[in-house]
Amino acid sequence: MKNKISLFILVLLLASPAFGETKFVSDFDFSVFYHPSFDLSGEDEIPMRSSIGTRLSVSPIVLKISSLSISFDSSLNLVTKSITYNNGANEAYSSFDVGLGLNYQFTDAFSLKVSGGPGYLMLKNKDQVEAFIIGSLIPSYRPAEISMAKISFTTPINIIYRKEMLTTTFGIGVRVEMDWFDNY
Repeated sequence: MKNKISLFILVLLLASPAFGETKFVSDFDFSVFYHPSFDLSGEDEIPMRSSIGTRLSVSPIVLKISSLSISFDSSLNLVTKSITYNNGANEAYSSFDVGLGLNYQFTDAFSLKVSGGPGYLMLKNKDQVEAFIIGSLIPSYRPAEISMAKISFTTPINIIYRKEMLTTTFGIGVRVEMDWFDNY
């Protein structure tokens, strides 16, 4: 599997001049989100509980080929405990996930990113680790550029599936794209 990924990246790099302008950049995303969780097991008294959270995503290497970007993403999430109802609540947790992202720049100001991958979360009070899968849809709007950085406003939507629970997040955030090689 590792060799297939390396071969895919090599072919992509060798073929990239045929697609037009190609360059490497880095992205940093920070967002605050509303976090409703839906119980799929049927064991909870209420079908949905709500929390809030923050997400920091880093894409250290982003390959930009004309209007399309391919990135390796890693994210850290911190989620609060949900509101207690009838002595029950979802625990606060922190999580880490990795994945691949595809971003398409429709205009100079508007782009859409789709990403996903596996992750692990640790519940704060139980010292318990759970695996999950996350998928994200992140529209962004960039009103202006400043020197080496491009700053965009984002409205990320995430869907997270973990053992017997489906979670969605809706948020607002900021993305900073650093073009390390253009100004040197």
